[in-house]
Amino acid sequence: TYLHSLGCMTIAATHDLEIALRLESSYELFHFADSLSGERIRFDYELHSGYIKSTNGLKLLRLIGYPEEIVSSAEEMDPMGE
Repeated sequence: TYLHSLGCMTIAATHDLEIALRLESSYELFHFADSLSGERIRFDYELHSGYIKSTNGLKLLRLIGYPEEIVSSAEEMDPMGE
């Protein structure tokens, strides 16, 4: 928000929902959508307004073979409920 207060044009990327929610009152948020298809995650590479409503980090962990115990435990802590 400091750069915003100076009138600077700012482009930033974050995967942290807490940061995005803190910035939404000062900045216009955009995201790319993703979808899981078989064993691949696909991105649409189109800008959508707002913050993304899903997470793909846990999907990626599962796809690359992380132990189910770790992925399941992380899902229980996921604030997005994914």
